[in-house]
Amino acid sequence: MNTRLLPAPCALALLLALSGCATPDQLAHVHSFSAAAGSYATQARDAFTRINDLSVERKLSEVALKAQPLEEGDFTGLLDTDERLATRLQALAALGAYAAALDGVASADNRAAVSQSSAALYAALVSARDDAQKLTGQGAGLTDADLGLVATAVKALGGAVTEARRAEALRTIVTRTDPAIQALCAALAADFHASVGSFKSMTDSVFTDQFDAYRRAAAGLGYDASLTRLRTLRTAYLARAHAADFLENLSQAALALAKAHAAVRDSFTQPSQDPAELVRAIGQLKAYADDIRAFHASLNSSGHE
Repeated sequence: MNTRLLPAPCALALLLALSGCATPDQLAHVHSFSAAAGSYATQARDAFTRINDLSVERKLSEVALKAQPLEEGDFTGLLDTDERLATRLQALAALGAYAAALDGVASADNRAAVSQSSAALYAALVSARDDAQKLTGQGAGLTDADLGLVATAVKALGGAVTEARRAEALRTIVTRTDPAIQALCAALAADFHASVGSFKSMTDSVFTDQFDAYRRAAAGLGYDASLTRLRTLRTAYLARAHAADFLENLSQAALALAKAHAAVRDSFTQPSQDPAELVRAIGQLKAYADDIRAFHASLNSSGHE
């Protein structure tokens, strides 16, 4: 290939890629992907916590409004009774741990750092594989042999951290794990989408019960007590108003994560490809994560103004 026809930075990056070294752009993309994927995993886990809290709030609202007997089960949420929901939470934790470990491999500059990232990576991948199998009911495409190849590549990096070994470790990781990441993200996206109706119904019930309860008690409330109740009511209102968009964003973000991971994989297996698609994919994932974070912030601030 006549690299003199390419702009100097592109020619240098291509030569580094062809020589087996991780290019600065490749490492930057891995760091960007890891940050966006980790943010999404955190925000999505917070979403499940909010769903769980709303399921408890709905029970307690019905007890308070209708003066029905309180039972021990009224304090339990969906995470305590729905095994699939608990598995989703574990899967999101695995995705977050994978993103952090991948970033660690891209950053490690000594044996201790490599060893730490290797252990975290192995644990995250085993969890991601097992969770994907639970959610899909079939193999996740990540075998023990794949895990062994990943471990070997990362271990080699620990012997002497060179950019060629780092590139090989990252290439092995993203290519061997991609089928499991795709399966896990697809399962999460489908589950989030399927939860839109039930989540919206739950937020409708919580808001309606709290609204009725406030109207009945308003005349006997002082200013401070009334303002506190109104702020709580506003949080329930916002959750109801944005329930469908919230869950759909979570669903689309899971698909965006899968697309971004595939693009990172391609950056190591097809070094001559245009990086624009990778940049767009990571940017889309980050945008969804930022939107979800903003929604959480709006709910939190509505009750603490």
